[in-house]
Amino acid sequence: MNELYLNGATLMTTPTPRQLEAALKAGFSGIEARAERLRGKEKRGELEATAAALKAMGGRVLSLNSLGLQVLPGGTLDTRKLGADLPELLDVAAALGAGLLLVVPLRAAGVSFEVALEGIREGLALAQAAAKTYGIRLGFEFLGFADCPINTASRALEVMQPFPEVGFVLDSCHVYASGGSFRDFPAHRLHLVHLNDCPRPASMAIEDGDRVLPGEGQIPLRQYLQDLRLSGYNGSWSLEIFNETLWKDDPEQVAFRGFHALRSLLLG
Repeated sequence: MNELYLNGATLMTTPTPRQLEAALKAGFSGIEARAERLRGKEKRGELEATAAALKAMGGRVLSLNSLGLQVLPGGTLDTRKLGADLPELLDVAAALGAGLLLVVPLRAAGVSFEVALEGIREGLALAQAAAKTYGIRLGFEFLGFADCPINTASRALEVMQPFPEVGFVLDSCHVYASGGSFRDFPAHRLHLVHLNDCPRPASMAIEDGDRVLPGEGQIPLRQYLQDLRLSGYNGSWSLEIFNETLWKDDPEQVAFRGFHALRSLLLG
């Protein structure tokens, strides 16, 4: 079975060093770290503590989530935001030894795909150039929200045409919400797959907070896995659940439940 990781969104209110500890105890290979917990001067202590925990406990920070590309109402890239975010996030990723930075197109109500396309591509080009100097790869993840300009597989593939060196990160909930399929993506371009479930019917009205553990919802996860395996995907899996109920539970118990739900799905 390929390596399993715990995305920090599953334990969002838990400090990152404890996320790592809980993940490793449960059986995960490491975590995907959340930028929300680690960027900024006031979070410097948590960043340093996480780096120390990695040395003490082992494990790995697979990726840093995430760099958001924001387009303005006219479709132009918010270069001011990118200029503030990108260097800091690359520094955080480097400090943790994370070789992958996730990039997401942010919500922009009223901005169509056609209007947003060049702005998102500009952001990817700038991020790619900067990441290369750190030796960090980029993984682009589309978001299946109605008000996100890049919210389907076909749109994500079109955005990425000029960037053969940038990979995709796919999320089962976003694929489900968009009515898409994992068959749409070439396996050699996939850096990582996020697995989660949702009890609601497929719709772009699904929000992150609707997610539940694999096996507790309606997403056809076994079909998704079959499609991925037939495509030749042989990469890592990550559990990413934005569920406030889980955030209130004991982190070690959540990590344990999550690991066994993910393992059961992948081995079933």
